[in-house]
Amino acid sequence: MLPEPRTGAFIAAGILVGVALLIGAGGWPGTPPSPGPHPDCELIGGGLIAQPAAAWSSLVFLGVGVWIVGDRRFDAGLFAAGFAAVGLGSFLGHAAGTEWSRQLDSLAIKALLLVFVGTAAARFFGWTTARTAWTILVAAAGTVALQLSWEPLAEPLFVLLAVAATLAVLRTVPLVRLAPGLVLLAVGAAVWWLGRDGGPLCDADAILPLHAVWHILAAGGLAAVYRASRST
Repeated sequence: MLPEPRTGAFIAAGILVGVALLIGAGGWPGTPPSPGPHPDCELIGGGLIAQPAAAWSSLVFLGVGVWIVGDRRFDAGLFAAGFAAVGLGSFLGHAAGTEWSRQLDSLAIKALLLVFVGTAAARFFGWTTARTAWTILVAAAGTVALQLSWEPLAEPLFVLLAVAATLAVLRTVPLVRLAPGLVLLAVGAAVWWLGRDGGPLCDADAILPLHAVWHILAAGGLAAVYRASRST
């Protein structure tokens, strides 16, 4: 007898994280990061997990993805995959700390933003699930190609997609329903800015660096935005 969807997703998520740790135990692919300070304001250690607080806190996104799996709305699978991608991508980005893992972290959040844009467009234009999925996949492939071909595009692409996702969601969901999620995201953004390398509250020796707090607030905020959009 097959487990219910969320249980199955939880088991699959655990297996994926376990496989990643097994790979890391044998040596993460790529050039290891140098010990010391890092832009996320968490010291890089020399063990299996380079930045433990940032890595483990990333898995909150994976938990949100598992929670979404049981939903019955047409685009639940797309959101579950998007949140899971951010969780795993960010986990690997902070656990390995290599250039490829950092790229994976950056591209994963862009994929989730594309899910918000694509599903909002689908509701507005009446697209089928298949058309929505293909549109998001094509857009994601283009984003990957652009960022990998010219790395300085990473930040402008993020800003562009973040603005597009915000406008798309605001177009399809009443602001009053979005308010809790947007507040969490705003607070999270402030925490990230204050705790960035060189920020006024940066403390690389902290037990819980602010970058890890940002992960938790961002996951909660985006989950709240998703939940608000379920009722439209």
